[in-house]
Amino acid sequence: MYRRLKLFLLVLLACSVAAFPVYAAISGVFSFGRGSLILTGVIRGLGNTTNNDVVTVLTGTALVSAECVNKGGNVALGRNPIEVAITIQSEPLQADSNGNASVYIRIPDPATISPPPVSPTPKQAGCPNGKWSVRGLQDGSARWQSARVVVLRNGSTELLENYTCTDDGTNISCTPA
Repeated sequence: MYRRLKLFLLVLLACSVAAFPVYAAISGVFSFGRGSLILTGVIRGLGNTTNNDVVTVLTGTALVSAECVNKGGNVALGRNPIEVAITIQSEPLQADSNGNASVYIRIPDPATISPPPVSPTPKQAGCPNGKWSVRGLQDGSARWQSARVVVLRNGSTELLENYTCTDDGTNISCTPA
């Protein structure tokens, strides 16, 4: 009787493993850099990605300055920072034989994106007065505030990490939130 029960449980376990794929826990080791917002890292625990579509999505949120221009062509920097969120998705990742994949995603400076990610009004931008218009975003003014990294497998979230960033315009440091 004990032997049959043991055999039954073994068969049940084998059927369960065959019916439901078992994924290792996915983890990431990420670092961020300036020159826009750059994510580099390694995603671990992917297993065999041959039949799985695995991508990484990076969303960066920055404060940017707008350039204001008057009818005489004078340019002044807007006084109000404008919040911009930009999302970029990687190409499908290819894991090595150990189930690890390298990831590199670069979100460009918001001022270099066409069409611009935001179109603030002169009032929102903090232009000197209502006779000024917004010419665009000032190149290099982005100060990254946060980042979100999402790893998707076949469209389902496998890993989600949020970061708070400190950006002085030269160096950036992002720590888990």
